[in-house]
Order: sequence, then C-alpha cells, then structure tokens
Amino acid sequence: MTTKIKNYAELANRILHKATDYYNDKLIIKRIFSLDGIDHLETIRLRLTIIDSYYSTNMNLRYYGIKNISELIYYSYKDDTSLKDELIEFVDESYDNYNIKDIFNKAYGISKRGEPKGKAISLISKYAYFLTDFQFPIYDSIVFETYPKIVNRFPELGIENKLSSDISHFIRMMRAFNIS
Repeated sequence: MTTKIKNYAELANRILHKATDYYNDKLIIKRIFSLDGIDHLETIRLRLTIIDSYYSTNMNLRYYGIKNISELIYYSYKDDTSLKDELIEFVDESYDNYNIKDIFNKAYGISKRGEPKGKAISLISKYAYFLTDFQFPIYDSIVFETYPKIVNRFPELGIENKLSSDISHFIRMMRAFNIS
C-alpha cells in the first residue's frame, strides 16, 4: 500500500474509533451479537431488525424478508460459530462456498402487491460484518460509490476500477484492495 493511502486509511480508522455517533451505534449493534440465553432464531431476527433500522437497508419495506433470512440462517447453521467460521473462510480463502453464496443470492420477502422481492446482500453483509467481529466486508451503495474514487485517485494500486456485484468476486476484490 502506498504511504499516502496508508496514511488516509489510518486517519479514517482513528476517526471511526472516536466516540462519535457512528462508533457508539456500532458498539450497540455489536452488543446485540453477544446476547445469550434466548431462542437463537429470535436472536437472529432481532439482530437483522436492528441492523436494518440503523443502516436503512429497507428490509422493513418487504413482508417476511427478515423472517425469511433468519430462518435460512437458523436452519443452515446450528450456531453462530459455524456460520462465523464459514464466513471468515469465505473471506480468507475466497473459495466458492455454495451455502454462503445461497444466503446472499436468494430473494427475500414479498412486496405489498404479493410479488417476490430481490436479494438482501447489503443487510446480510452487515450481519456478517458484525458476526465476524468486523472481518467481513460490507457490501452497500457507499462502498460502490467510494471504491472507484479511491482507485482513480491511486492508480498505482493497480486494482480493478469497477466493483463486481457477484458476492464472491466482490469479496476477492475487497481482499485485494486491503492487501494492496
């Protein structure tokens, strides 16, 4: 990583870890991931609902969306640890885990007209971000808006300019970006 971009990254890190509203909200959400002693399916739904509320992923505009995601996670993974391990492996080794890809690529919820809605990649990536102690990259419009600006400003990084909408490729790109 060039010295200049490394300095910017360190500055951003210091700002993000000060006692700002952003930082305090992040801590509140993270605390929800340490809840223990209640029904695991209910815990997953609570976490998704809080993340949706804080990050405005608009899942609340879909009927049954959070319920659908919660149930898929709950029935696919016996506990947080098994999902967390697979998510970290997905990031670290950039392999194609079809269970993880399925969670990201499924459509969730229905519209007010009863039509199926689309994917929920942004919400699910944020869930993965918190579950993995911030090791999973967030996939959202801010990243897609900011990434090309950084790459254009620092062409010496030599990385792709346009992010992929495919979750596996997106993860590999974020990993390459963090390494460069």
